[in-house]
Amino acid sequence: MFKELLTEQISKFLKKQRCIHMNMRQFNNKEHINKNMCCVEFTESVHNIENGILAKLNEIKQKIQVKKYNNGSIPLPIYVSLAKIVERDKDFLLYDKFIKDGNDYSKTFQEKYTFQGKMNIIIYVPNLMNNITDYTYYPSLEAYTNQNKWMELMTHPSSYFLKAINNTKNKKNKQYSNLVKKLADDICDESGCIADSKEDMSYILYKSFFLPTKCLQNNKYEYNNNMKVELYNIYHNKKNRDNGDYELQSDYDDNLNEFIGEDEDDSESNLEGNIKIDEEELKEMKVEALSIALRDNYLKYVGKKYNKNIIEDLVVRYRKPFPGIPEITLQMYKLDPTSSIFKDKINFHYMPWGDKLINNQYVLNENKTFHFEDIVYNDKLKDKTEIKLIKFKSLNDKYFMKFNDDGKLSVYEEKNTRVKYDIGFLSDIVMKNEKNKHVNYDSSGVLYFHSDSKNENMATNINYKNQNPNPCSIILDENNPGKLLIYGLGFQEVAYS
Repeated sequence: MFKELLTEQISKFLKKQRCIHMNMRQFNNKEHINKNMCCVEFTESVHNIENGILAKLNEIKQKIQVKKYNNGSIPLPIYVSLAKIVERDKDFLLYDKFIKDGNDYSKTFQEKYTFQGKMNIIIYVPNLMNNITDYTYYPSLEAYTNQNKWMELMTHPSSYFLKAINNTKNKKNKQYSNLVKKLADDICDESGCIADSKEDMSYILYKSFFLPTKCLQNNKYEYNNNMKVELYNIYHNKKNRDNGDYELQSDYDDNLNEFIGEDEDDSESNLEGNIKIDEEELKEMKVEALSIALRDNYLKYVGKKYNKNIIEDLVVRYRKPFPGIPEITLQMYKLDPTSSIFKDKINFHYMPWGDKLINNQYVLNENKTFHFEDIVYNDKLKDKTEIKLIKFKSLNDKYFMKFNDDGKLSVYEEKNTRVKYDIGFLSDIVMKNEKNKHVNYDSSGVLYFHSDSKNENMATNINYKNQNPNPCSIILDENNPGKLLIYGLGFQEVAYS
C-alpha cells in the first residue's frame, strides 16, 4: 500500500539517482546538508508529497533575489531526497507491556519505532547560493564548480560519498557476510529511514540477538532471519495477550526477583532488614531481566546463521568510527522539470551549461590541477589496472581537449575526433610519450605542466591585459574551438595573451 502510494506520486516528476547511507554521527553532523547552497528540509505526509514539494519550490522562487534576470524561475538541475520517518509509538512499548513502573526507558530496545505516515524531504538547488534569509547566484565559476562537485558526490550512482560499503576481510582472511550493507540497500528500496534515536546496539550485540527497533527495521526481517514469530506480536501492548506474552511476563518476573535476591544476599545491611536498592540500579535490573527473558523466549525462533553473520558484521562496524553502522538512509532523486505537475505553477531555467552539474572536467580553477588520465581498476587485466583518458570538455559537451600524437594539446570535436583544432596559446608545450600528464593553474597566472618522467615542469605564463579579478577559471571556448576563455569574479571575461 505505502510503496504503491509513493510510486504513484513521485514517478510523475522524480527520477531515482542513488542511496545515501549515514551512521548516526554523520547524520547528526548533517553531512548530507550543504549550508552554502539552497537546501530546504521539511516534513510532509506521504499522501501529500507532490503538493508539499510544489509549495516549497514556490517558497524558494519567492526568495530568489535577482528575479528580473530569471523571470522568477528556479535554476536547474534540482534534486530531492526522500526518507520515511519512524518514531515512537505508544502502542509498541515493551516497558508499558511488562515492566509497567512509570519510568522512562525511551530510546532503548524497549521502544519499537513505527512509520506513521510522515516523510522527510530535502530539496537541493545546487546553483543557488544560500544567504540565510534568501537565495542568489554564485559570484564565480569557481564557486559553481565547488558546489556542483558536492552535489555530484551526493547524486552520482558511482559515488562513494555517504555510501554503505562492505567490511574488509577479518584476521583469518575470510570475507565478512556484509549483511549490513545488504540490509541498508533493502531499506533504501523501501524509501529509506530517518529516526531521532539510534539502535540499542549494546543490547543487540552483547545481550540478545539481532532485534532492530529503529531504522534498521525492514520488511524482509522475518524472512531473512527465518523468524517463526512476528515482531508485531512481541511489542504490541494493546492487543489481547497470548501465550507468548504470558511466558515472557513470567520469565521477566522470575529474572527480576532473582536479581533482587542476589543483591539482597550481597548486602550486609540485609541482616538488619534495611536493604534499599538504588532507583537507577533497580531500573538496570529490570532492563536486564527483560532482555534475558526476551532472548530466552525468542532466540529459538531466530535463524542462527543469519543472526550470527549479521551480528559479526555489526560488531566490526560498531567498534570503528568508519564505516560505522549505516542506520540512516535517504533515497536521492533528480527532479524532472518537464513534468506536467509544474505547468503554470513553477518555472525553471537552465544555466549556460544546461541541466548538468559542472566539475573540474569542464572548469580549471586557480590553484587546482587537472589530470589528463587516471588509473582505474579492471579485474579482467593481469595487473588489474588500466589508464583511462580524462577529457577536459567544453560546457556544451561538443568539444574536448587532450594531448595529440605529437604531444601537443589540441581540441577535438566529440562527434568527429578526426576534426582537430590546435591551441596556439599552448603550442610550446610538448609532452610526447609521457605518463600521468597533468596541469596546475597557479594563482599567479602560470600553467604548470607535469608528468611522471619529466624532472622539470613545463610552464606557460598567462599575461592578463586587465586587472586580474581573482578567482579565475579557464574553460574551452565553444564558439571558437582551439581558444581558451578565462573568467574572473563576477563572471568578468579576462583578456590575456
